Amino acid sequence: MRVLISGYYGFGNVGDDAVLLAIIAGLREKAPGIGLTVLSAQPGLTSELNQVKAVHRFDFFELFRELDKADILISGGGTLFQDATSHRSFFYYIGLVWLAKLFGKKVMIFGQGFGPLRGRLDRLIARSVLNKVDLITLRDEDSLAELRRLGVLNKNVIVTADPAFSLGEADKMTGKSILALEHVPAGKTLLGVAVRKAEFTRRLAEQLDIICEKHGLVPVFLPFHFPDDLDESRKVIGQMRT
Repeated sequence: MRVLISGYYGFGNVGDDAVLLAIIAGLREKAPGIGLTVLSAQPGLTSELNQVKAVHRFDFFELFRELDKADILISGGGTLFQDATSHRSFFYYIGLVWLAKLFGKKVMIFGQGFGPLRGRLDRLIARSVLNKVDLITLRDEDSLAELRRLGVLNKNVIVTADPAFSLGEADKMTGKSILALEHVPAGKTLLGVAVRKAEFTRRLAEQLDIICEKHGLVPVFLPFHFPDDLDESRKVIGQMRT
């Protein structure tokens, strides 16, 4: 069996890449020897990190070839079917699902959030395409409600959880090695801080100072979407005393 996996992969987003890791681990556990190909913005990196074949998400010659060879398309993780960030992104992901069904392939929407879809045409296209999908798993009840409001009557819809929760505990020695390489002091109690778009950087900096000083913590900033989150983290760090 061959599976083509699509999602927001290769963009340096920790959450989405964790979802990919969970998908790959689950498939290999259930079907050892399964053939996996991932569509990625950085296929070389994705291939190296996950030991899979990867092709560029906008190399349409390779994309069509892999889709033709695949038995199943898995559209996995994140919130891909929405037009809040851009219509282009929505058309890319829904277009892949449409193509897969056109090629006669099985399609699974895996562990996704859903919406919002505001554009009238976007909603019409999503309703038409998603009603033809073989299986849809969603990570929360709100996504299910949004799907039903859209008019998707597909009976093969299940609410599960974010796929990243299926990942096992990370190796502690590897974690300590990474912290040491980043010069994080050993023997201290650490506070992980993930900053996305911080509208109240001064307020956040003040609260972090209070928490760290009161409990003797060392803040460690974790850019979940590298390098986009670095500037936001630096704004907060620049206003902290700790």
